[in-house]
Amino acid sequence: MKIAEQEERLSDLERNSRKKEIIMFILQEEDEETVVKLTEDITQIISSLEITGTDSLQEVKRLGQRANDRNRPIHIELSTIATRNEILRNKTKLKGKWEIYG
Repeated sequence: MKIAEQEERLSDLERNSRKKEIIMFILQEEDEETVVKLTEDITQIISSLEITGTDSLQEVKRLGQRANDRNRPIHIELSTIATRNEILRNKTKLKGKWEIYG
């Protein structure tokens, strides 16, 4: 396999991996926030959308450095593209509460 083919395959794998990710904004950041608490909050938000795939969270983390004047976005990686698409389809139910981008 040539190097160009390997690079192309790697970029395809990375692109497919990103298809399972969403970014969420406007969730207040707490002083003593833990990954467990953040995961529980995200699970609660997804449950409020009446989506069955809340157990499909693979990774939840804040992006960037902590700042006092703003909340950092939350990076969420899901196990399936179908769950991501279902969340994005139902995000209008959260209008005014949170912002979700795919």
